[in-house]
Amino acid sequence: MFLVGALATVAGILISYHFIEPQNHGIQKAFAVAAMYTGSYIGGVANLNAVALQYEVTKNGTLFAAVNAADNIITIVWIILTLTIPPLLQRFFHEKNK
Repeated sequence: MFLVGALATVAGILISYHFIEPQNHGIQKAFAVAAMYTGSYIGGVANLNAVALQYEVTKNGTLFAAVNAADNIITIVWIILTLTIPPLLQRFFHEKNK
């Protein structure tokens, strides 16, 4: 299942990169940013930082900080949704005891 999720993440990043074309919208090292998010979504922030080091995104402090801030915000939203949606859905799909 991890492999399926990782492959789906890579596919999602590649498809969105193709359609959004961030390199044409003034985003420096757009390929590296896409790789950073791919690493983060598959294995966490340690991978995001490892990719940033590899592509020297850390030398551009503003870009590096922005990528980390966006990743943290999305992670917080994801955690909140993960904690709040199941109890809400349980109200609608609660199995009644027989």
